[in-house]
Amino acid sequence: MTNETNGRAASLRERDETPTGETGAAEGASVRLSAYDRVVLDLDRPDNLFVVVLVILLPPSIDADAVARTLTERAGRVALLRRCILRGGAPCWTPDPDFDPARHVRRVEGRRDLAEEIAEAFVRPFEAGRPAWEFRVLDGDRERTPLLLRIHHVYGDGAAIETLLAPLVDADVERSATPTGARAMPSGGALTAGILREPFRMARVAAEIVRTIVRPPDRLTSLRAKLSGRKRVTWSAPLDLPSLKTLAQALHCSITDLLASGYTRALRELLERREAVGADDWVRASVTATVRRRGEARPMGNRFGLMAIDLPLGAGAPGARLNAIKRQLDRDKNASQGLASYLLTAAIGRLPTTLRRLAAMRALSRYSVILTHISGPPHAFRIGGHRAQELIAFAPPAGESGLCVTAISYDGRMSIAAAADAAITDSPETLIAAIEREIVDLAEASAPALQRSLQCPIDPDG
Repeated sequence: MTNETNGRAASLRERDETPTGETGAAEGASVRLSAYDRVVLDLDRPDNLFVVVLVILLPPSIDADAVARTLTERAGRVALLRRCILRGGAPCWTPDPDFDPARHVRRVEGRRDLAEEIAEAFVRPFEAGRPAWEFRVLDGDRERTPLLLRIHHVYGDGAAIETLLAPLVDADVERSATPTGARAMPSGGALTAGILREPFRMARVAAEIVRTIVRPPDRLTSLRAKLSGRKRVTWSAPLDLPSLKTLAQALHCSITDLLASGYTRALRELLERREAVGADDWVRASVTATVRRRGEARPMGNRFGLMAIDLPLGAGAPGARLNAIKRQLDRDKNASQGLASYLLTAAIGRLPTTLRRLAAMRALSRYSVILTHISGPPHAFRIGGHRAQELIAFAPPAGESGLCVTAISYDGRMSIAAAADAAITDSPETLIAAIEREIVDLAEASAPALQRSLQCPIDPDG
């Protein structure tokens, strides 16, 4: 460790926490990462950086320079965005002494392929010793002005990043106090205290921790191919969220059940092009589960666990897939898997560096696919006076997994995006198409009138 590193590390506060926006650590102080976020930081691999990419589609023909200036000015006032990660045995947040927000906000001229820009954002390393985030305003598209944010996952999960970015949008936006559909679970230091006050729940969580530890790696399929380090991305047209909710009610299931049925169909069709799929075959996916308490303020950092779900590849019809998934999720929804995963990950984060990384990678080897659902802003927001027409999120694959599918809601619509290593699929468009077909087929079979309303066109005038 260099003398500069030793000097910075010496200023660590005693608490093990993550700074929170403007009200976190004192200016100039370094703050240790939480034990959980140490694991998140360790998930970086040269062929699989742990980066979140968020795409905001603004109207076409706007003043891109003005938008870039607005973002530069506002980002400079957000404390956490001025901090970088000091890696080492005790990784911590530390202020960038030469922070310049203009270094992190760029206007890119010329018409560029948006999918290629997003894919490149996943594999481009951040500048060492600088805050690990970047905005790009892509100017020149006749149909939209994409605003692309890439940010390391250590800055937070979906709820935390939404809070982190709130000061960057126009101030007259109506914002919700908590993510839609957030589970009523305690977070942070209240987790352990809450469990100890509930002996039966403590026993359930303890049993889940044991099951998580002994769970074997997922079965070997072509989804577990050696990663190439090259990414491919795609996304859906926005789906009408009220129609999805109505369809879920008609089928006596949740939107998560609907999406998981679509994911299963997409993976079945992908694997069938490479290998035989038997009637009893399945593939294990992880589904993120928040451990934030409903109504609480959103601290920075990551507060989620992983729930395991075995997707029934052998089920050949939409109804059979949906019923098999619904039975599994109904059985597991109260099993405290997410909380157990969170606590286990936090415990791993307290191990020495080498053991921590080995344990984290072994844990992730149990899943072939990462599935993430994000409750985004329920109302439209504006940046520099321009209404965000669409919001698309790409969560990263993790560890040896080369595929992550992310659904995000925004202003009454939902977008589904896929980020895949090229070794898993060179055409992720087929995955999204299969998910959409599954939803439409389920709608056609149960509620034909809903089929026409699922896709919601965007008003280009906002």
